[in-house]
Amino acid sequence: MKKTIFLSCAMALTTIAGFAQQAGAAGPKGGQTVSVDERAKQQTDKLSAAVQLSPDQYTKVLEAMKNYLTQRQALRANGAMGDDAKAKMKTLNEERDAKMKTILSADQWKKAEEMRKEQHEQHKGQ
Repeated sequence: MKKTIFLSCAMALTTIAGFAQQAGAAGPKGGQTVSVDERAKQQTDKLSAAVQLSPDQYTKVLEAMKNYLTQRQALRANGAMGDDAKAKMKTLNEERDAKMKTILSADQWKKAEEMRKEQHEQHKGQ
């Protein structure tokens, strides 16, 4: 009887551990990983809905986002850590913002900044 209970518990724990590993393999938080192109399109679509990008602006923003996200992904893949990684990430963010300012009008940039601050506050509260 004890063997049966022990084996049942062992099998249950093994099954649970297997599911937990599969969920973690999909992405850092168990979700599906999104390619740089897909993420750039998502972010560009969101920005376009908020600030009404022209077709030309859309194309330029999409390219800028792909470039930024590719560089950010490379930085993370290289395992950069500490103050050096923070400095590099800050530089990437500043370069992205400078590029966006050349693409967007002043009003669009203002709306984009407001949207970014709102998103930051939402993530901060979680």
